[in-house]
Amino acid sequence: MPDLRASGLTFKRVQRLSFREQPVVQMVYLPEQGEPVALCVTRDAGPDEKPRARRIGELSTVAWRQGELGYLLLGKAPAQALMDLGSRIARGHTNSLYGRAARSPAGNAA
Repeated sequence: MPDLRASGLTFKRVQRLSFREQPVVQMVYLPEQGEPVALCVTRDAGPDEKPRARRIGELSTVAWRQGELGYLLLGKAPAQALMDLGSRIARGHTNSLYGRAARSPAGNAA
């Protein structure tokens, strides 16, 4: 779960949804002012694809595929702002909101 505070977005909730009988994880972030931004993730076994922007009605979207997962970032934010954010997430240039517990060599939590 990416930490997007450096981009002015605060994590608010995560929920499990379904689309075409496929599970989808939706993470919702809010800016200080303005509309929410959602990052949706689902299984997608297709080949990796770089982020690509698209407009759907009032929503700007950025979609990409990486490591058998499909990502969709969407919101009413300007298209270029979402493209920049989606590219940063896809390149791994965001911190994780929640870290993993450190493990000792024996596999036990430190």
